[in-house]
Amino acid sequence: MSTDIAKDVFSQVCRLFIWQCDTETFGVPEYWSSFADDVEAGKVFRGDCDNFALTCGELLARQGVSKNLIRIALCWTETGGYHAVCICDQHVLDNRQRAVWHWTKLKGYKWDTSMGLDEPGVWREA
Repeated sequence: MSTDIAKDVFSQVCRLFIWQCDTETFGVPEYWSSFADDVEAGKVFRGDCDNFALTCGELLARQGVSKNLIRIALCWTETGGYHAVCICDQHVLDNRQRAVWHWTKLKGYKWDTSMGLDEPGVWREA
């Protein structure tokens, strides 16, 4: 079941993720990259929400979840910030949360666009 895999991946990534803005970590305002190899090696990694989301998405695919069930979604949060999350079969892996939630349970999130792992670089309105 993809929900169980999503929970396992979320837990694994959360244990090794340290939030840090891209300017501090990479010296540029935005740097989108997955750290799936680091997570699989048990290494701590620093990044922001898009790094967290991409890492979760890649690990889900490596665990056998079909890429057409995995999306990177962009949204506005209840604080007014713009944010990236990974969605696996309607369940959200979000570095701002302590658990995996169904997307309808995240109050205050206004969904903007998303990209499927099966269509890299193709962004669609949510």
